[in-house]
Amino acid sequence: MSFRIVKISLLLLTGFFYYQSNLANQQLQRSYTGINSNEANANFNRNYTNYQAFGLLSLLTFSYTTYRAYIRFGTNENMESLDIPNRNLMNLEEFFNRQGSSQYIYKNNLILTFERSF
Repeated sequence: MSFRIVKISLLLLTGFFYYQSNLANQQLQRSYTGINSNEANANFNRNYTNYQAFGLLSLLTFSYTTYRAYIRFGTNENMESLDIPNRNLMNLEEFFNRQGSSQYIYKNNLILTFERSF
């Protein structure tokens, strides 16, 4: 499950509610004479509560996806180990010298062919 759209949406909504609460705070500052001060106060409280709620939801979502990435490191989508510590790094030249002029990689019934033409 991809959280990319959810995370972008939460960040945008958090930013929007921050902007709205900032505007409501400015309106509250301008209502120092007491005219519409209750309405301005209620508007600010509502927008600030929305900002806090979406900020917390964003924080929880990013924390969950970070924890999930940490737990799933080194495994594939089926939680099978990729055995990363026991793999060797080799450059392309070593790979082609070791395997010949063409190499076939079989992965999920898909054949990928690499041919050296230089």
